[in-house]
Amino acid sequence: MIQSLSRGLEILDLMATRGGEVSVTEAARFLGVDGSTSSRLMATLEARGYVDQSRDTHRFRLGTKLIQLSNTVLQSLNLGSIGHEEVRALAEETGEGAQMAILRRTFAVFVDHVDGRERLTINTNVGDYDPLHCTAIGRALLSGMSDKEVSDLLATTELERYTPRTTVSIGEVLDRVRIVRRQGYAFDDEERYAGVQCVAAPIFDHSGRVVAAIGISGPTPRMIRATEKALSEAVRAASRQISSRLGYLGRDGRVGS
Repeated sequence: MIQSLSRGLEILDLMATRGGEVSVTEAARFLGVDGSTSSRLMATLEARGYVDQSRDTHRFRLGTKLIQLSNTVLQSLNLGSIGHEEVRALAEETGEGAQMAILRRTFAVFVDHVDGRERLTINTNVGDYDPLHCTAIGRALLSGMSDKEVSDLLATTELERYTPRTTVSIGEVLDRVRIVRRQGYAFDDEERYAGVQCVAAPIFDHSGRVVAAIGISGPTPRMIRATEKALSEAVRAASRQISSRLGYLGRDGRVGS
């Protein structure tokens, strides 16, 4: 066993278990090594993108390289295969790019995407990821969690502002997640990208747990012309079809309801 490699992996495991930031001192204590050894390990992991250092706290957290490495695994997930027909049909029906995502830590990670027929569409690739707090697909994923679970999860990450319309407080995000639970779909009005609107709905498994979300994204003028009502109905219909395939009976006990 290569000791330095093993120690580096142990640091990643520590961060994953804690779900937050870890200091050089904490890592040294966990590994039973001195501070200089811990610092060198962190520097190596950071240089390769496996961890990121906060400019404010100087502590380390898991890096986005890990999400990129998961791309191959994500592409092989059965969930992406099960929902692909609906993702494709949704893109054809609406003309906009359609995608499906799953929750991974504090991100919505895309497991399927089909381009729309329109000339200008929003490009998304399998393995790409979006924040949860300001995207329709992210809030659709959060809708399956309790208010406390949502608050606790969002408290572990920075709620970055991407546009003047971005929701950046946990309270505001909770309000929007509650709306998703009530109406069955999420709407993002230029919160992630200026000039882009998104509609998404949660996907449920046989136990009623939210396991994914499906949505569409497009330029605001086109989305407005199509109307939120019509687009949300199309997205919800696709989510019901996929949920039905996963064995979801719906709140009233009927398949796919």
